Amino acid sequence: MVPTTYTVLSLACLAGAGFGLAQLKVWAVVPTSLIFMLIAVTFGAYSDLTWGRVALIIFCVLSTLQISYLIGSALSEAPQAQRISDRIPERQELIHAAQGAIGEELRAYFLPLPLNDMSSELLNRLALFEGR
Repeated sequence: MVPTTYTVLSLACLAGAGFGLAQLKVWAVVPTSLIFMLIAVTFGAYSDLTWGRVALIIFCVLSTLQISYLIGSALSEAPQAQRISDRIPERQELIHAAQGAIGEELRAYFLPLPLNDMSSELLNRLALFEGR
């Protein structure tokens, strides 16, 4: 009896937390509550429990479902990790200026040398490779 009760309570906890994290409306909990009530009544009838124990199981299951929905909703509203540029909007111009300066530096560094700036000796060696 006890392992089955814990299983139903665990399922209610998972369902409530899942609904909360998925940011579903609270009205989604109502049909789920009815389903868990039917499960508890069926479980009580199968286990020959008294109506008082069945009512206690229903109360615990519905409380667990609603509390876990509340916790899941609160966790879904928690602040998420953000980029630094989003957290500090007044520094975005500085970040863009630094990125532009780095890009210009890399372009200047990797720009191919014009052939006119090479020494005549180097030009002669290149001409030998090209077969002139």
